[in-house]
Amino acid sequence: MNKFKLDEVDVEVVSDNIKILNSYKIKTKKEMKKYILKILDAAPLYQRNRSVNALVREWKSHNMLYRLGLFVEHTRDCDLQSNEALHRRFVYFFLGRF
Repeated sequence: MNKFKLDEVDVEVVSDNIKILNSYKIKTKKEMKKYILKILDAAPLYQRNRSVNALVREWKSHNMLYRLGLFVEHTRDCDLQSNEALHRRFVYFFLGRF
């Protein structure tokens, strides 16, 4: 496991999973993309099977659900898995557009 801190968030990386602790603090798509690119540079062992835009949509979906007070314990932090289930990716595709 690789742990490090990027500005406002703590990051944990395990081969196919990136966990961004307190990810709700990052609010804009531009900032999310910047953080994801920094994380991918800092964690070369992450097995990336998804585009940066797909990871941003997942993060945005987590933030939306967190703001709505839904699944707060699960949506406060964002887990970006390289092999995310198809049904979840489908939901992130639509939620992440808002």
